[in-house]
Amino acid sequence: VCHSQATTLATCPGGGTSDVVNCSCNAGYIGDGFVCTECAAGTYQSRSKCLNCTVCDAHATTSGSCPAGGTSNAVTCACNAGYVMDGIGCTQCAAGTYQSDSQCLSCTVCDAHATTLTSCPAGGTFNAVKCSCNAGYTGDGIAVGTGCTPCPQGTYQSGNTCSSCRVCHSQATTLATCPGGGTSDVVNCSCNAGYIGDGFVCTECAAGTYQSGSKCLNCTVCGAHATTSGSCPAGGTSNAISCTCNAGYIGSGVGGSGCTQCAAGKYQSDSQCLSCTVCDAHATRSGSCPAGGTSNAITCACNAGYVGDGAVGGSGCTQCAAGTYQSDSQCLSCTVCDAH
Repeated sequence: VCHSQATTLATCPGGGTSDVVNCSCNAGYIGDGFVCTECAAGTYQSRSKCLNCTVCDAHATTSGSCPAGGTSNAVTCACNAGYVMDGIGCTQCAAGTYQSDSQCLSCTVCDAHATTLTSCPAGGTFNAVKCSCNAGYTGDGIAVGTGCTPCPQGTYQSGNTCSSCRVCHSQATTLATCPGGGTSDVVNCSCNAGYIGDGFVCTECAAGTYQSGSKCLNCTVCGAHATTSGSCPAGGTSNAISCTCNAGYIGSGVGGSGCTQCAAGKYQSDSQCLSCTVCDAHATRSGSCPAGGTSNAITCACNAGYVGDGAVGGSGCTQCAAGTYQSDSQCLSCTVCDAH
């Protein structure tokens, strides 16, 4: 008699001379048909054997199951994130690599002139490396990409571009330049003599002015009664104007009140107005001392009978005494008669 988990393939029809019963164990069972044994959980029936179902690696996820009496290996394995199949199990992707589908691919390598902002740890599932070019360089920062290129001379790194440094004015001297590989515009300029400004814009000091430090100052303007010496052309660096009061005037010579006329009775001598001579009461005056004169034109002569220089403040005029008489500039004794 066939086993309860077997199928009868042939029976004894009667009148036979031998037991011709033929049995076949059902699916999931193995044996001769008269004795059938179920394949245990974790195995499956393959023809006349119970074979072990797949056992997934410790770093894999199991899909499907293998119940008792199964007829196929229903277990599938998928390596966990960060692991790849190496033939017999799952191997973690090493540091510097990341898992992409069934491969461990190399992470980005930053350029020699770049800073690695994030890294690729072991068991990663994406390329986590980020690169940033160092100060003074531009590019994507990746060794096999555009890398990092230094900003050339005359430029500086601004964001991810190289910006042009400023250029000094044509009338300025360049004190500092952009050497290349810098992160700021370090150009420094100084306006040339006779110009003012920041060095990038320079303005010439106009005629009648001169450059003093960072300003254009007005040159001296001489007064109406003064003579101007020197000039103040455009672009000058000093006040080259000097003023001299005209004859008969004294003062600085600068501006409207710079020169004062010497009054009548006085005359100009160098930088002073000096008083003209005043004659004694017993003297006769010759000449005059008008306003604006340049010399003492007054002369005094003592009257007849008087001697001296004739000037007040000098020896004045002294009358010749009785018994004397004036002869030129002297008082001479008169003749004395004999007693007989």
